[in-house]
Amino acid sequence: MMKNKHRKVGWLTVFNEQYCEIFCNYDFDIICVDLEHSQISLSEAAKLIRIITLKKKKAFIRLTSKNMSDLNRYLDAGIDGIIVPDVKNIDECEIIKNKLYYPPLGKRGVGLNRANKFGDNFEKYFNNHSKKIEFICIIESKNAVNNLNSIINYKYLDGIMIGPYDLSASLGIPGKFNSTTFKNCLKIIEQKTKKSKKILGIHVVEPNKKLVNQFANKKYNFIVYSLDTVLIKDSIKKIF
Repeated sequence: MMKNKHRKVGWLTVFNEQYCEIFCNYDFDIICVDLEHSQISLSEAAKLIRIITLKKKKAFIRLTSKNMSDLNRYLDAGIDGIIVPDVKNIDECEIIKNKLYYPPLGKRGVGLNRANKFGDNFEKYFNNHSKKIEFICIIESKNAVNNLNSIINYKYLDGIMIGPYDLSASLGIPGKFNSTTFKNCLKIIEQKTKKSKKILGIHVVEPNKKLVNQFANKKYNFIVYSLDTVLIKDSIKKIF
């Protein structure tokens, strides 16, 4: 791996196939469809996932919640990874793991669907790809930071991503990312995650290349580059 190499993540909150294709035409490694803070339905998400995978990008979803009951339907659409909001402890990781994987590892139901080419690729998908679906949880509360050692050492977790707005709100300083309290919290998360050698990610909400580079230089290896609506808003502001 090259020095400071990180995976670039595009973030979609609006159902628009053209926007999705535009994102796929750029140098993103992963495109994530955000189900938590959007009105995107299952059928709409399936269309975006199809575009993402056909364009040879990795398709992730952010779950509606850690208690999402129909995760299996999105897995069947052929996603490559999940990002789980507001994980606070290892017990919640275990619940997600059971939904994510087939028996005997988990409790995912088996069906013939797009993920396994409607049965033509069943054995390969069941025995190989389904076991490699990435599991990343978002650290966005004081409770999660307090329990980070056990969370980050959970065997089936690939890594964590910092949700800066919710984390700062949990600390009582919403949106104040330059505060000493927030920066100290980041240092704790960085140190513990780097020791584990698992994925360390963050959502850089504002479209700021300098800020992205700062996190890349700090060895973050999973960086979300803003989101569709903010990028559109920022482009419009530059016109007026």
